[in-house]
Amino acid sequence: MLEERGVVVEVTEQGIVSVLTQRQSACGQCQNEKACSSQLLTSSSKSQQTTIVNANGLLLAKGDEVLLGVSEVMVWRGLLQLYIWPLVALTTGGIGGEKIANELGAIVGSFMCLALALWSVRWLTQRDSDNYLPIVIKKLF
Repeated sequence: MLEERGVVVEVTEQGIVSVLTQRQSACGQCQNEKACSSQLLTSSSKSQQTTIVNANGLLLAKGDEVLLGVSEVMVWRGLLQLYIWPLVALTTGGIGGEKIANELGAIVGSFMCLALALWSVRWLTQRDSDNYLPIVIKKLF
């Protein structure tokens, strides 16, 4: 389980919880930020971000500090859906189209299969949108 601390900034009547998190450095070695070259890239960008989370049955109020979590399984599933599946579809469509109609078939086949893969990813993620949200593990303060 990947974990991150955050502060609740909004709780709507429908139960939607928004949490403000602090962006960490890419390497996770925040103690060495003066010697870190990636600090140059992150210093100009926004260091805080608001995330919608699954409250996991906890009663939360504005200002509560919470511990968020995302399971590794959901991270890997998201990576497969967003990167591997479209790449496999693009390659397969290109090879299949090339067998049918040479170069033009490869181009058309790869774009058609890529579009189909991206549409299926969109459909799957909309259907299971709550599964991809971070969950509140516990209220800290």
